Amino acid sequence: MSEESLVLAFDCSHQTCSVAVGSATTLLSEEDAAKGEDRSAHLMEHVSSAMRKSGKSMEHLRGIIVTRGPGSFTSTRVGLAVAYGLRLALKIPVLALSSLEALLLSVPPFISLNAVHRFVVILPSHKEWVYSQAFSLAREPLDCPKIRNIHEIDWEEETLFVGSEVLKDMQPDILLTSPSLHLCSIHARFLLRYAHRLTDVTLEDPLEPLIERPPSCA
Repeated sequence: MSEESLVLAFDCSHQTCSVAVGSATTLLSEEDAAKGEDRSAHLMEHVSSAMRKSGKSMEHLRGIIVTRGPGSFTSTRVGLAVAYGLRLALKIPVLALSSLEALLLSVPPFISLNAVHRFVVILPSHKEWVYSQAFSLAREPLDCPKIRNIHEIDWEEETLFVGSEVLKDMQPDILLTSPSLHLCSIHARFLLRYAHRLTDVTLEDPLEPLIERPPSCA
């Protein structure tokens, strides 16, 4: 797959729905749902709108990138179901990224990393529970996604913490104790950067959600 191969990317695993059409080097169109909108119910509307704005048809697509959680139980599954249906219809590969890795893509590559040895990405789950995963400065996973109580996080100085913007409404007092916290959101346009990974997936690869439940919801 070349750098200019047309790719559809979307995420509806957390606060909003984001859709983008383009390639690893070019963004043709983008759709972000309004805050509070039922993200999974309107996913296909945003996909259709983004395709129209791109000036391309579905037949031009050479791959799809979607998030697979952890995140909303229902919306994550809806996103994967849409990706699966398009894969069957168009016979193109689908790359399913963890939502934690997708959020890390929103951190600018030029951000200051002085004295930082790693990233820790945090996404909200339920009440005081969060999903977290550590990544190297090369943005490679250092461990598996896990769920933990936000009170148990060690806000060490040599780590750049990357968190969803929703976190500031969860535990503001605790989050203020972090010496280095970058708040951002998942945007589909950044998922396009991983278009080259589509060459490593097949039409038979499973599209399974990455869902973990906090003890209070088990």
